[in-house]
Amino acid sequence: MVTPVRRFPSIWYILALALALWGGEYLLRDLWEPDEARYAYVAREMRDTGNWAVPHRHGEYYAHKPPLMFWLINASALFTGGEINRVATRLPSLLGAVLSLWAIAGIARRWTKDPDTAWRTILVTMTTYLFWNKGGMGQIDALLTGFELLALYHLIAYEDDRRLWRPLLAYTSMGCAILAKGPVGFIVPFGMYIASTFAARDGTRRRFAHIAWGPLLVLLLPGAWLAWVYTHHPPPGYLQELLFKQNVSRAAGEMGHQNPFYFYLIHFPLEFLPWTPLWFCLRAAYRALPAQRPAFRRLLALIVFDVLFFSLSPSKRELYILAAYPPMALLVAMAWPTLSARASTTIVRFWTAFLGISGLAISAIVTVDALMHLHRLPFDGTPLFVPAALAILGAALLHQRHRTEGGRTDKIFFTLFATMFTIQIAVGTIVYAAANTLKAPYTVAAAAAQHLAPHEPLLLYRENFEIMALYANRPGESVDTPQQLEKILRARGHGLFVMKASLWPELTDTVKSHALRQEFRMGHKNLAWVYVDFRGP
Repeated sequence: MVTPVRRFPSIWYILALALALWGGEYLLRDLWEPDEARYAYVAREMRDTGNWAVPHRHGEYYAHKPPLMFWLINASALFTGGEINRVATRLPSLLGAVLSLWAIAGIARRWTKDPDTAWRTILVTMTTYLFWNKGGMGQIDALLTGFELLALYHLIAYEDDRRLWRPLLAYTSMGCAILAKGPVGFIVPFGMYIASTFAARDGTRRRFAHIAWGPLLVLLLPGAWLAWVYTHHPPPGYLQELLFKQNVSRAAGEMGHQNPFYFYLIHFPLEFLPWTPLWFCLRAAYRALPAQRPAFRRLLALIVFDVLFFSLSPSKRELYILAAYPPMALLVAMAWPTLSARASTTIVRFWTAFLGISGLAISAIVTVDALMHLHRLPFDGTPLFVPAALAILGAALLHQRHRTEGGRTDKIFFTLFATMFTIQIAVGTIVYAAANTLKAPYTVAAAAAQHLAPHEPLLLYRENFEIMALYANRPGESVDTPQQLEKILRARGHGLFVMKASLWPELTDTVKSHALRQEFRMGHKNLAWVYVDFRGP
């Protein structure tokens, strides 16, 4: 009997898996705040005003991010009938996730020559909590990571494949990453590559001539965009905030998200679940695979550089180190075949307990809430029974697999992957869809449709509230003081505004006396929309 030859994963298999994992979430989950709704709103304003070079928000320049994400959202709208909706906003994230999976599979192919390891790398990466979460979100970080890993892959491939187009594409990818999120798009992949190259210590002579001209090529795309901005007379202060405040101040922690140096030492293991226990096998795998020790060292260098670089800044968020997750997935994929029977028993027991306890805990919370009418859950918790049941079923299957087959088997690995894959699909399509009633301001959209003409602005009192203007399908207008609010309302005769419910006492008595108010909840915020009409008899 001839054993079939296993093929390395192609881009089409990766795309099919990605669509299966995130497609339902893209279709059923509405846009949530802060990032998703903000980026969709900025992209819509870019289209409506024709300000393609300089992103705007509420009629004022938006210098927090470069424009690539907003360009791609508008391009994605070509697939959604011209509408900037939940799908169009998330297609750039799908692009980034697929690029990341394809690139790390390519690195696995180069460094291990093993199709099974490449497949395991993909399956581990996409079911790791943080990667799954960001792949489903209309945020920039999945897109950024895709360009970073694409650059890494082609620099690594160029070491053996001496075709010049590889470094050209690598540095062009870094330029795209800068256009997505600023200088980290170059610093991170370039630094990761240099660190991993010197970590190999395998005696291989590497050619670094491209380092002399590569960074200049990186600047080509962002430089062309900045030249476009400059020649079209940017708003005063835009370039200064974009180039300096949003980079230097953010790195110094002056714009929030301040966390201690050890922040990632806690969050990286937590958000790599359920695969974190395999970390304990890396040392044994390193000893058992002498031919792959340079690859081990290079992968560790990729991870350490990324984590250490972001640890040095006071500003830290979990998603900043997303580029470290696929290399770690490749490490554990390499380690899996070397597990001892004792280690595999311990790890399977952990996975069984993790899934079983999680499923039972979720079921208990929903059941007690329903029976006792505690109303602690902010939305109907019934859909939570689906992923809870899948977790319990997965725990039972893992236990049964280990009892009947024991030791390290591919069936155990696939059982855990299939369990996490189906749980994540269920959460994205069922649980998140149920949470839309809490996370999306439908009440504001209804009020805007009732009280405002199609092009009348929605007033946003002392908050940016991009999500409100997005759902109301009206331009947003920021208002900072009660006096300014009253002046605008009197000049227009009427108007609708949104605010935190707690700010009601500070409004002027005149506005209050002409107001129709409705309070509502969105996430953890207590808000209110207020309609004021001075056109009475």
